[in-house]
Amino acid sequence: MKDTTPNTHGIPKRLWSKFGPVGRLVYNNVMDAMGDQEVIKHPDTPTMPAEQWQTIRHNAAFCAAFAAKGALP
Repeated sequence: MKDTTPNTHGIPKRLWSKFGPVGRLVYNNVMDAMGDQEVIKHPDTPTMPAEQWQTIRHNAAFCAAFAAKGALP
């Protein structure tokens, strides 16, 4: 069965292929779930600049994708 998970967040093809089918789904789901930092961060924490929040989202999704695959790099 061909994996049809879309690369909706523009991850380079080489990295995207290393996630595996489940990892790709997990990556997209974590990125989407963490879209609004106001839902994730502590209420007393100031809002981060968008670039910083994007990095945190990507790093969390990256780790989750490899964990779902069964091997963190």
